[in-house]
Amino acid sequence: METGAAPPIRRDFLTVLCALTIMASSFGIFSNLANYRNADVISEMTRESLEMNKEQAMEKAKTSGQQGMIEKLFSGANELLDTRKQKQNNLLNMMANALTLAGGVMMFRLRRTGYGIYALGMAVWILAPLVIYGAANYMGIGMTAMLGLIGGLFLLMYSRQLKYMV
Repeated sequence: METGAAPPIRRDFLTVLCALTIMASSFGIFSNLANYRNADVISEMTRESLEMNKEQAMEKAKTSGQQGMIEKLFSGANELLDTRKQKQNNLLNMMANALTLAGGVMMFRLRRTGYGIYALGMAVWILAPLVIYGAANYMGIGMTAMLGLIGGLFLLMYSRQLKYMV
């Protein structure tokens, strides 16, 4: 009688991580698709609100240095509202979400290769703002840093679960 290796058991923490990834990635695909379709409307509505906030911030600024910083921040934010760039960002985010969704499903099935696919999706997601808006845009840099923190945490949590995957 031959005894085979016991099938791997998915840990609860891995199940939770995969469920979060699958839900977030699915939501991301659909929300980025909607944002892609409505990029011009979203840009215009947000631009009006941004102008009002800029005027209020400039009134509160006490020095010319503060005004210069406010101007730089709001010009970066204004660049984020460019319809063409928003659509590019939505497309890259949809691609990133499709990769993280595929990776999450594979890791849910305890396939180690899902981690590589997930990591590729995270890299696209993290670097998209930097690529689209450039390294001189403070808002793009800030978005990349925030996404890097979130993505890095999830990659770390998943990497701790690799030993349970085949």
